[in-house]
Amino acid sequence: MSDDSILFDALGALIKGNLYKKKTGNSNPLDFEKYVNFSMSKACISQDYSDTSTNVYQYTGNEKKKLTIQSLSGSTFEMNIDPNQSIRDLKKSIESKIGESIDNQNLIYFGQLLSNDATIGQYIFNKKNNPKNLPTIHYITKLKSNGDYHIPDNFLDPYYDYDFRDIDDTGKKFMRGGLEYKRPCGWIRFALKVNGKYDNDDWLDSNGTSVNDSEWAVSYHGTLLTNTDSIVKYGLEIGKKYDFGIGIYCTPNIETAEKYSKICKSEKTGKKYIIVFQNRVRPSAIHKASEVGGPDDYWFVPDGKDIRPYSICVKIIQ
Repeated sequence: MSDDSILFDALGALIKGNLYKKKTGNSNPLDFEKYVNFSMSKACISQDYSDTSTNVYQYTGNEKKKLTIQSLSGSTFEMNIDPNQSIRDLKKSIESKIGESIDNQNLIYFGQLLSNDATIGQYIFNKKNNPKNLPTIHYITKLKSNGDYHIPDNFLDPYYDYDFRDIDDTGKKFMRGGLEYKRPCGWIRFALKVNGKYDNDDWLDSNGTSVNDSEWAVSYHGTLLTNTDSIVKYGLEIGKKYDFGIGIYCTPNIETAEKYSKICKSEKTGKKYIIVFQNRVRPSAIHKASEVGGPDDYWFVPDGKDIRPYSICVKIIQ
């Protein structure tokens, strides 16, 4: 199996469907990067709201509030809501507005998948999280299993692919942006097309140092495509002990990220894979969990604009 075939087989296993290099028949474009960004972006770790029986922060007002609903395509609409209504009721309102069934909706706020049985006020408009600006809830249509998808043009950059499966870095040290990281030994790295995407490409430099945040550090993020059951979930679990607040959690060690990525099995080949995303992070934006007694290889980034995915790492499970 060629390297790019491995990537497509692995991603097909992840989405439980068929993934093609080009549009085939009625295949739909898989805008993978947007899913990655939403999965990583701004995980609220202060409370695990998925357990509505815990003592979470509640909304105590009685006035209506406004919020924005934004889709993956970037389209938005505003809604007047009662913070005491359930997420399920919010989904019903969205269904009546755009026609998408409740069962096919994922709602995400600051990287957290919203629980149907929780209230909006358990996530927003409470004493722990009362945003000054109009809050935005991201709306994602659940991927349909066994569907056909294709990768958009100019999404991958094969020139920068690299096979680390036979590489041993024992005793070696690698730096990016002035911070040490572990290369993805035992994995295959597939590069995303990011050159020319931002103001300049200095953030991708490999000198090992960073002057005025010019070169960014390397980190990893274990993630799934359709939810946030990943390293973000780990952030939720350790949030009470290492509580930085609202932000993104990542690690310079791919072995750490691997622990929070589930194994997916291809129905076509029977092969098993783990997928982790490799990112660059603005050095000045990084807070280490060790600052509050946590592990040194666990990083917190307050703002999503300071972390950029630039490759997909795939590990074949024997």
